[in-house]
Amino acid sequence: MSIQVPTKHIYSVEEYLDLETRANERHEYINGAVLPMAGGSPRHNRISPRHNRIKVNLIIALGVALKDTPYQVFDSDQRLWIPENRTFTYPDVVVVREPIITADNDTTAITNPRLIIEVLSDSTRNYDRSQKFVTYRSLPSFLEYLLIEQDGVQIEQHVKQDDRHWLLTIHEDLNAKIPLASIPVEIAIADLYHRV
Repeated sequence: MSIQVPTKHIYSVEEYLDLETRANERHEYINGAVLPMAGGSPRHNRISPRHNRIKVNLIIALGVALKDTPYQVFDSDQRLWIPENRTFTYPDVVVVREPIITADNDTTAITNPRLIIEVLSDSTRNYDRSQKFVTYRSLPSFLEYLLIEQDGVQIEQHVKQDDRHWLLTIHEDLNAKIPLASIPVEIAIADLYHRV
């Protein structure tokens, strides 16, 4: 007697993009697999107001600091395409230096982020620090990664040194500022955690 094991459906990029257009929640696409994203639904937003507040604070601070510069700030509605890993994902905050380069297969997905920021949660912390970071590093334009804890003051700043080395700095002083290496901005940590 043989046991039937259900097979996973491998989606083409076109199938994923069609599904994502019609979906109520956001999904990541990782080399043919379609996975629901943590935080991809309104229910997640009600559960985690700190996460949303930090994202809003970031977008405001970066938007003001980068006004009239060749940089654009995007929130988690902006899809990112990582061709080497065949991955579509939605980082919490992305900064791109113009001109914006989009994917050949999806002109709404950007491919040249300079700075990527993720606000950590219990469900995403390990993935954001490990496999997601590995995936992002395959993008030549990607120079800096911030990982922000929402349950306490701690920000991990990873800055690209060369193709094989990244410098990690941990920021835990609420009264300090973070000088960003990839864009001409200093962020006050107190501004990130304002009303959190």
